[in-house]
Amino acid sequence: MFRRIIDPTAQRDADHHVARLFFDRPLSLRPMNRTDRILEARNRATRLLAVVAPHFPLDVSSTGRHDDWGVTGPAFIARATRLVQALSALPDDCESAAGLVARVLYEHVATFAWLAIDPGKHLPQWIRKDRVERLKVDNDMARFGRALLSQPIRNAFEAETDSISDAWPALPGMAEQADAHWSTRIKAFSTDVYGLRGMYVVMYRPLSALVHGMPESLRRVVRDGPRQGVLRVRVEEEADEHNAFTSAPFIYAFGLLVSSEANGFPERDRVNGAF
Repeated sequence: MFRRIIDPTAQRDADHHVARLFFDRPLSLRPMNRTDRILEARNRATRLLAVVAPHFPLDVSSTGRHDDWGVTGPAFIARATRLVQALSALPDDCESAAGLVARVLYEHVATFAWLAIDPGKHLPQWIRKDRVERLKVDNDMARFGRALLSQPIRNAFEAETDSISDAWPALPGMAEQADAHWSTRIKAFSTDVYGLRGMYVVMYRPLSALVHGMPESLRRVVRDGPRQGVLRVRVEEEADEHNAFTSAPFIYAFGLLVSSEANGFPERDRVNGAF
């Protein structure tokens, strides 16, 4: 049936709890329609973007290697910032597109928060995972009689993967480790259902339907029709009060708070002040 199966209160409760962690009070409990709630989130995102803006562009001396944390750390925040800018440009009736962007934002923030725990230890795993996936694509392309990687590059990638033991924790593991580490240093982080690991369940996994073309994705454009027994398929979407737009500023803020520790910017107080 084209109706919501996941209880929307889960997203609402997550938003309220994370808000309490950031600024010691929940979101406004007064009734708000989805337009007002999304506007509230857009204003938060705008303030967070303003906090980050003075720090880019950033010139860093580097050898260009992926394991150069002096570049990779700030680059994650630059990437997250551009995603928030893209999400902010979407109209309210494009909530599924916002969900796709929010999902990518979450993955970047969770990966960054995990890498930042111990860059010297975790960056090799991140690089190994990249090489493994790129070799898979090259192998798949061979079925069409073509190669995506030159032989010297392929040899270098194979040598890298062979030299690094496989200890990749996957996204849920990264989120859980990040919660455990950063919750002892940053108030907003939590090891319960409302930390990064909890947001993986509440936000990231439900939004996977949008990526993979599952029935839940179509619910957003199928509504009740003009009479019983008729459904109306339309392009415009109706978001719930708590949605990808409302979650995105909190995800972004998690990344910025870790960056304040790992990259030295932005100032933690200014991130919290954006709420």
